Amino acid sequence: MPSATRAQPSNSMRLFWNMTHWCNYQCAYCGVPVFSRRTAERQFHAFDHYPPEAWASALRGIPSHEVALTITGGEPFVDRLHFLTTLRELAADPRFLIQIHTNGSWSPEYFADLDKTRIWLIISFHTSQTRFDPFLDRLQRLRAAGFTQGKVVMVLAPEHEAGAEDTIRAIEQTGWFVNATAMLPDGAYLDRRRRTGHALQLIEAYGDWQNAYFTIMQPSTRGALCRHPSTGYRIEPDGSVTAACLNRPQNLFRDGWPALPPGPVPCPHDKCYGCPDQVRSLVHPPVNQVFPFRLHSGADLVEEAEYYRARVRDDAAAFRKWLGEDEYQRFRRRALDGPPPPPVHIPVDVIRHAVPEVPLFGYIDQFTGSPILDARAADRLLFSGWAASTRIDSPVREVRLHCGDYPLAVFRDFYPRPEVVATFGRDDFLLSGWRGYCFLPVIPPGEYPLVATAVDSQGIEAPLPPLTLRIRS
Repeated sequence: MPSATRAQPSNSMRLFWNMTHWCNYQCAYCGVPVFSRRTAERQFHAFDHYPPEAWASALRGIPSHEVALTITGGEPFVDRLHFLTTLRELAADPRFLIQIHTNGSWSPEYFADLDKTRIWLIISFHTSQTRFDPFLDRLQRLRAAGFTQGKVVMVLAPEHEAGAEDTIRAIEQTGWFVNATAMLPDGAYLDRRRRTGHALQLIEAYGDWQNAYFTIMQPSTRGALCRHPSTGYRIEPDGSVTAACLNRPQNLFRDGWPALPPGPVPCPHDKCYGCPDQVRSLVHPPVNQVFPFRLHSGADLVEEAEYYRARVRDDAAAFRKWLGEDEYQRFRRRALDGPPPPPVHIPVDVIRHAVPEVPLFGYIDQFTGSPILDARAADRLLFSGWAASTRIDSPVREVRLHCGDYPLAVFRDFYPRPEVVATFGRDDFLLSGWRGYCFLPVIPPGEYPLVATAVDSQGIEAPLPPLTLRIRS
């Protein structure tokens, strides 16, 4: 059994700093909005609001003996100059344990003189953005430059599953610990909640069991006692700060640090989609929590993951035994089938419309009420709509979204649109909604048709009424 010697100290704090929306990658499963033109109004970045010296001073002003600081984005290392200045200040403070989420695509030599003693890297490998050999080379360069503490993370998005086990083993042979994480519904996969059997095998063998359980099962947490709001803060790029997840922001630079609750408080949210420190903060978690409540620094989480990994090596059914047979079966059903759609209440006096005499129909949503959407090339935008099949035996299989001749996305996961059910009086139209964030192509300014094509299970296709996408310079 793991020891409890590293339990949460009485005067320690956890900070989660969402530093930037800047990123040099275009991962389909990421929820960070990315824009081609980087301004404070369009793409949030901490140093657009306050200089690095001010940020470092504000963060170091927290009155705690030990601080676990998590820095994320976007890609924090995109801003080499300002980020380096801030890191130097924070690394000089012996109270700080710093972990940084990064894709590792930057030049580590630029940070050669940085004190890395208390810096921990969480390096994500994205197969759609970089090939394996260059990524492995960057890992070696990071280690040579003194970044020796950290782990590699693989998000189990659909495009990552093929060959994932070979990739994990190859990376671990270089000395880096690798974690396979369950994908959150986000980005182009806002409604992807079903997992493959292969993904579940990878989670059991290489995953973070606690996080995977919360990501997939989404247990209700409203009203459950949680320590997270009393042990740390969440900070946004514009300087707003909240007591963890309580969502009552104030400005850090003008108003200082908000008061924290003196102890555990009832969770104000229906579900916890949080990071490892959040899901481990529940006083009575719904699954067995082997390690005690603590800072949950990078080293803490790897220690826990290695414990579970060792259990799998000794017993292939370790994950099943950890959950218990009944909960394990519930976990598998939820993972493979996804959550059931919510019930729909249709008012008796609703005005219903006739179903068109066509195989497929639907619409692209107009958020502004205009059929013309304005954007810039390479921006990332949210698109949504609905598509339904008039034949019960041949439901919609996918929706393909195009900007002129340029493909944007293919949506195969659908979410409930109860207003479609109410409008046409057809219960089978419930799961007709499609949506997701899409990167626009790099194309010249002008107007382009935005076309969504619905495809049913028999391969019949039909375009939905188009909109116009106006690309500005």
